[in-house]
Amino acid sequence: MASSGNACYLPEQFRLGEELDMRSGRLRDLNLNHLLTLDAVLEHRNLTRAAEQLDVTQGAISQSLSRLRSFFNDELLVRVGNAMEPTALASSLQGPVAEVLGSIESSILAKANFDPLTAQGTLNICMTDLGEFIFLSELQSRLAQAAPNMSIATRALPDTDLAGYMAKGKIDLAFAGPIDEVADLKVQKILEHELVALVSRECPLPDRITAEEYVSLPHVVFDSPYIKRVRIEQTMARMGLTRQIALRTPNALSQPFLLERNPNLIVTVPRILAERMARVLPLRVLQLDFEVPRLDVFQYWHPRFDRHGPSQWLRKLVVELCAEIAH
Repeated sequence: MASSGNACYLPEQFRLGEELDMRSGRLRDLNLNHLLTLDAVLEHRNLTRAAEQLDVTQGAISQSLSRLRSFFNDELLVRVGNAMEPTALASSLQGPVAEVLGSIESSILAKANFDPLTAQGTLNICMTDLGEFIFLSELQSRLAQAAPNMSIATRALPDTDLAGYMAKGKIDLAFAGPIDEVADLKVQKILEHELVALVSRECPLPDRITAEEYVSLPHVVFDSPYIKRVRIEQTMARMGLTRQIALRTPNALSQPFLLERNPNLIVTVPRILAERMARVLPLRVLQLDFEVPRLDVFQYWHPRFDRHGPSQWLRKLVVELCAEIAH
């Protein structure tokens, strides 16, 4: 969880050590503010944005960076054309520094009792547009009541290294279907969606369709390289059938709107989305008269924050919300 204001920039008296030598400086010459500066500067490669993240002046960032350069006897950031790039040493420090800061937040700062009524900060959550459609509004409403000084920032799933972002505390929680390569993450199933077909009102298919009728129209499918697709293709293959894919899109919410101008298309979506869209668009919901996999939704978080007070509270809130949605 990203803190707001000066809460993430620590007082001068928080020292890291006493007598250990490191290059030209002593470990006692650094404090946690310097590590926070190094982490922010290496992430943004821009002093202004680093200052905005830490809610300090650019002058404070420059002064801290100067101390770091002297300490490591290295420029850390150098200008290459119009951009600032990390030196080899700085690149090697980025991971360890993020790990140290993450450990401090989860192992030390989280020891204090977490009180959502007084807590401040931003909860960074990854979710698809479908996830936002289904429960973001209700999640925000509950947050406003239970934790009035906290806010939510949503973002799309990163193309790669979700675990890395979570380890650094850049992402608190992710909602998604089954994800490949989650060995480094904690996972909990929170929802299960029934899948139905959605078509234009002009479509001649009946309200309940067979597998043969299902594959008779070209399909629009939700597609993401990071998320395993529901195994509809395997289901069709066992029946000796194949879907004709007319269009692939990474945006679930765009699919129903495509049917307005393309009445010959069919999409497969969770019932909760299909029924809501059929109320506002000239669409029909078709029951699938054959067995298809359900769409499971999970919440993912990093083990480092498993016992972190804000993370535990948020995960519990999500489970309670999803239990109500399921009923």
